[in-house]
Amino acid sequence: MAAQSASSLQLPSSLFPRLLLPVLLLFLLGFEPTVLGIARTTSGDVVGTFESPHPGSKFEHLTVNKQKPTLYVGAVNYLYSLYGDLSLWQEVKTGPQKDNPDCPPPMVQFTECVHTKKDMDSYNKALVVDYKNQRLIACSSLFHGFCEKRNLDDISQRDTPSYQPVVANNKNSSTVAYIAPGPPKEPGQVQPDVLYVSVSWTRVGQSIWRERVPAFASRNLTDFNLAIRNQFRQTVIKIEVQQRESFPVSYIYGFGSEGFSYMITIQKRSAQSEEYISKIFRVCQRDENFYSYVEVELKCSKGATNYNLVQAAYLGRPGKNLARQLKIPTTEDVLFTVFSKGHDSSQNPTAESALCMYPMRKVRRIFTENIQKCFSGIGNTGPDHIAKPVQCLKNTVSTENRKRVTVEEVLSCFVDYQ
Repeated sequence: MAAQSASSLQLPSSLFPRLLLPVLLLFLLGFEPTVLGIARTTSGDVVGTFESPHPGSKFEHLTVNKQKPTLYVGAVNYLYSLYGDLSLWQEVKTGPQKDNPDCPPPMVQFTECVHTKKDMDSYNKALVVDYKNQRLIACSSLFHGFCEKRNLDDISQRDTPSYQPVVANNKNSSTVAYIAPGPPKEPGQVQPDVLYVSVSWTRVGQSIWRERVPAFASRNLTDFNLAIRNQFRQTVIKIEVQQRESFPVSYIYGFGSEGFSYMITIQKRSAQSEEYISKIFRVCQRDENFYSYVEVELKCSKGATNYNLVQAAYLGRPGKNLARQLKIPTTEDVLFTVFSKGHDSSQNPTAESALCMYPMRKVRRIFTENIQKCFSGIGNTGPDHIAKPVQCLKNTVSTENRKRVTVEEVLSCFVDYQ
């Protein structure tokens, strides 16, 4: 089931100034993202910096190893591991490499290509720490967008890549990836960790390979194939073929919380609209078919000004003062977001921006209300860039294989659609 957004999320702007910052703040220096700094928020004193040793190699992703004082930076053609004070620990060269988007990926079964390969830059599309397996997952735009696994303690050591197409295969198309629990292999078993990945559609290379990269999927952490894929089930969401070119989706951030996996996007209001808005969608982590897919609009406004384009987000816990203002305990998740006001009919942001915060209990409530409306016969299933909209039916909703799903099954997040 994929319910259209009949509701939206919004929080009063009066709470913006009450955000509490950590003691240390990571930031980028200059107009080009090639210098990383760390400063004390109390004094503003810069206590450490790291500048790219290779001019023009822009930083693209940064992730922190929470178990050790280590940071990892994904840049154009390079990976870096840094100590907590931002001094360099290791550097690994990832590109340029010989490639051609019209050639198949360098899998064992594909050894020949009639097209000439040339040196192509490696753009880092995702960087994720896999704590259970002690691996750094680094994804590149090369070879149709593949991911590799490197040793957290020695990033020069990597496992043999599977070269499964997983992420965007060009410089600018968005990719968001993170690890969270997925559906168990069998009912009653422990939920394994999987890699949730959202990818913007690209036209680079042969379509036979891009077809292997859906808009949203969960993948196993062994070879990055789909977590569930058989004759009856698959953990994947695809944009309709006829909508891929005219309905661009930019993925901004993703996270898992309280049994659900979420992604935040910028996209058109509908397939027939030219207005760009921000949305948040989710699936139940136990759902083997992603029938529980639901999306709602994510709004951020102050007075009469609507900041429609989300630019960044982070899931965290509030401090005591903020928790008191939000009337929640400090143990609950809060979604922090930065929005910009967009130009008309464009994903390009203006200089006007705002910060909005959403307690996840409110996020879950809005999703629940939206689902209940559909099961009350209000609205349509969809959305229209994923599936043909159908009038919501009271009490049950049909899935793609015409299986009837009840509201209790969806809301309980214990999904077994056999």
